Amino acid sequence: MKIVGLDSLIFGVEDVAGSARFLTDYGLTPVQGTEIGDRFEAIDGTRW
Repeated sequence: MKIVGLDSLIFGVEDVAGSARFLTDYGLTPVQGTEIGDRFEAIDGTRW
C-alpha cells in the first residue's frame, strides 16, 4: 500500500541498527545509509 499524500517519513529511534534490521525484515530496501541513520524504500517508491 502506497502512502498517499506523503513522500517520506522520518522516525527517531535509539537503536538505529536494530531498527534497520526490522525495516529490512519487513521488506524495505536500504537506499542510503549514514552514521546517523538509514533510508529505506518500499517497492512503490515510498521512502522511510
